[in-house]
Amino acid sequence: MTKKQPLEQRVEPLLKKINALPRSGVKADKAFFDDLSGEADRPRPSHEPSRENADKVTISPEEMERRRFVVEQAETHNRLEGLQPSPEMLEIIEDYIQGRIELEDILPRVKAIYGTR
Repeated sequence: MTKKQPLEQRVEPLLKKINALPRSGVKADKAFFDDLSGEADRPRPSHEPSRENADKVTISPEEMERRRFVVEQAETHNRLEGLQPSPEMLEIIEDYIQGRIELEDILPRVKAIYGTR
């Protein structure tokens, strides 16, 4: 019987190809996409950060890039397993990448969305 190769080893060549692709460097226009999806005028639940300070960056560009890389790696692994983050989760993740919240702020926000303890 042949031993099955672990998922991490099987997807490693794919992850290397994905990570070798150039980044566009273009920042998504959140207001445009909120308007497009009809969420521009939606009231924000209390678990969501205020957008008043949305452009206030409190971390270095290098830290932001490190956070984005780590998040992209995790998202790639989740998608390979067939998991898709919800729009609410994507907003929380983007707040983390941008430095508006810290890692320890993520779990309470997720619990608030899904009503868990």
